Amino acid sequence: MKKIYRNLILIRFELFKRVMLIWSSFLVFMAFFEKNDWIFSSMIGVTGSFFIFNQLLLSQSLILQKRNKGIFFIHYIVRLIIYSVPIGMFFFFQNYLNFPVLLISLFSFQVLYIVLELMKNYSKYRKRIKHG
Repeated sequence: MKKIYRNLILIRFELFKRVMLIWSSFLVFMAFFEKNDWIFSSMIGVTGSFFIFNQLLLSQSLILQKRNKGIFFIHYIVRLIIYSVPIGMFFFFQNYLNFPVLLISLFSFQVLYIVLELMKNYSKYRKRIKHG
């Protein structure tokens, strides 16, 4: 397997730092209120979100390196399977997990990536408008 591109590693590292900061503050807040089902759900969701986002980065890197768009579908199916694992865990441990918290945390890396990209592009847009 070929190496992942350096800029994708940087994106993964920056997102990991930010998600862990947000998630750890959420865990402290929920520990204060003793919401164990929320804590377990967010732990499962954030872990799944990291694996999903990491797999997305790896598939993008492979597509760019091999210049073969046909492998996208296989990686997409793998991502769907990874999504199904935390959701399946919810149905198995329904009494111990909170579904809305699980879903929100399951998409934490993807949502934060979109927000950061929007902020970066908006700042570039403002600079471009300012300098004409």
